[in-house]
Amino acid sequence: MAILIGSVLGNFRGRLGNICARINAGRTIFAALPSSFKDANTQEQQDYRSKLTTSAKFCSGINNNLTLRKLWKLRTPELLSPFNYMVKVNAKKVGLIAPTGDCLTSPPQGFAFTANSISVTESAVTATIPALETFLSLPPEASGVKFAGIVCYSDPLNEGMEVFVVTSLNKTVESYNFTTQYSLSIDLSPVQVALGAVYQKKTVFLGVIVTDESGNDILAHSDSVSEVL
Repeated sequence: MAILIGSVLGNFRGRLGNICARINAGRTIFAALPSSFKDANTQEQQDYRSKLTTSAKFCSGINNNLTLRKLWKLRTPELLSPFNYMVKVNAKKVGLIAPTGDCLTSPPQGFAFTANSISVTESAVTATIPALETFLSLPPEASGVKFAGIVCYSDPLNEGMEVFVVTSLNKTVESYNFTTQYSLSIDLSPVQVALGAVYQKKTVFLGVIVTDESGNDILAHSDSVSEVL
């Protein structure tokens, strides 16, 4: 693979023979295509492609949550797009046709985090959040918290429905008290309420983002936790 910056070929993209090029963050990246495509339809490869498709659909739901999209963008390694990074991470964790509780909605390398008694009622997602100061050493400018995640609806009641549907969860708490537990409640949208009536399984994925007083600067983020209901 070769990377050219600002050269004559700086804007080259596409395929030329067995060389393909793409542009990422102003850099032109060249990669050699495989010289042989023998046995491209083994069961292992079919399963891998199925998982990539499932991961891409799941990650599209994550990407629709603007708070999570911003977080992944900040934590994405160089030369990867945030969406491709999401898909790459979750392709190792999804099932063949649906996500699993092992999937991540927050980027890796967050601080360890747990949420107790996660539940989905007829109108809200609720959980008990332990005191956040027990999970990390808080910087002095820490002030607010954003709860960001998704509800994934799966196991439809009727044939012909989508195998799973991903919807967003968000709540901002200003002047958060990091020293005590917090009773979280996030109202469900009318769409989520309707989905809950036609899907038998709900998986809640939830993460925490610690911000400064303005709410704009992300100081820390947690791993995401999940609960299959």
